Amino acid sequence: DTDALAFALRGSRACVLRLSYQGGVLIDRTVMLLDGLEESDAPDALESFVQQFYPKLGWAPKTILLSHPLKEPEVLADYLSQLREGKCSLLLPQRGEKRREVQLALDNAALELAEAEDMEQRTGRTLKQLQDLLGLKEPPRRMESYDISHTEGTDAVASMVVFVNGKPLKRDYKKFRIKTARCGDDYGAMTEVLGRRLDRALAGDESFLPLPDIFLIDGGQGQAAVAQAQLDARGIQIPLYGMVKDSHHRTRALI
Repeated sequence: DTDALAFALRGSRACVLRLSYQGGVLIDRTVMLLDGLEESDAPDALESFVQQFYPKLGWAPKTILLSHPLKEPEVLADYLSQLREGKCSLLLPQRGEKRREVQLALDNAALELAEAEDMEQRTGRTLKQLQDLLGLKEPPRRMESYDISHTEGTDAVASMVVFVNGKPLKRDYKKFRIKTARCGDDYGAMTEVLGRRLDRALAGDESFLPLPDIFLIDGGQGQAAVAQAQLDARGIQIPLYGMVKDSHHRTRALI
């Protein structure tokens, strides 16, 4: 019934990591990455994690071991004790098994930061490769991809998938019901959906802003052409590509 919380820093990126023990056995692990922090921000970052995480969990452990001292540990301990309906202690161990548990959390946090940096570098190289492949002036920061699907010719829908800095931004994903195009008319459906998306952006709808750096359309020359026509009709100049698939539904070419 013990949690070990650690704060680690790499450059200006920080990691708060929680290891949860029950009967001396590690049973859970939680990671939170933060940007724009300094070493002096450790108490605030740990306190913020505690204030956000445990109320959502609806529970607090008997003991929380900390890698850094907090500014007002007594106040936080009282709050967590109320949440627990029993005493919760906040400790800053210096030696022994408790310190080893904190050190393990610190080591895990440092590893998370190193892996995040490595992933960021690999993603950056991939975006640079895509920039060169497509002849873009800059790596595409925001990308939107569209696909039309239907069930045996009925219930046609379109999906909009968004990637920012090479990572999926799922909160911006959208699904459109096809309202005017006939089922099976993928060209008409793409015309309708992209037109609706662009009009919402031009009307200032923040849920459809910003516009992407590139559009990716599922399909070949035909799908890309009808999508491009929607951009041209509104005077919008954004690179647009059709993704041609092979027999295994893998992208084999960009049009």
